Amino acid sequence: METVSIETASRESGKRDARAARRAGQTPCVVYGGGGEATSFTMSEMRLSKLASTGDAVVADLSVNGTTVKAVLKKVDFHPVTDRPMHADWQELAPGSKVKLRVPIRYKGTPKGQLIGGKTKKVMHEINIVAEAEHVPAHIAVEITRLNVGETIYVENLAREGVTFMAPPRAKVVMVSRPKAGRS
Repeated sequence: METVSIETASRESGKRDARAARRAGQTPCVVYGGGGEATSFTMSEMRLSKLASTGDAVVADLSVNGTTVKAVLKKVDFHPVTDRPMHADWQELAPGSKVKLRVPIRYKGTPKGQLIGGKTKKVMHEINIVAEAEHVPAHIAVEITRLNVGETIYVENLAREGVTFMAPPRAKVVMVSRPKAGRS
């Protein structure tokens, strides 16, 4: 997974400082974990918007108070009218630790069964995982070109190093069904 570097500025926690940061084009953020206290900081609103809009899990090297912290973006709160980021939560990725995330599923290819008239049904678009800090995926890539009519890919078929899937093993991810007969 690609790691981005982000320059941040420290801030005091509190409503007044958060509002002042937003007026200056910055978004208030907090990084949790690592066994210490939560650290408050601000980062560029524009940069955060771009990171959040990718839909992928984002791992970053945050430069906070002169130290670099590897963290994953857990949550971004957006303003209900303007859609500007109002606050972001990051979780520190300490070596050897595990993190719980919801990551998107990206499907690659067109199933063989769809090319002969079958209907592809993508049952899951996101999945909850527990990943080791060193193996956090941006997304789960699923190759579907081999699927024929009547075949299904289940969660148990999505094995990844350092990743545990939180869905039941026999939960359907994607399937190609037979076309329904036309009405007469």
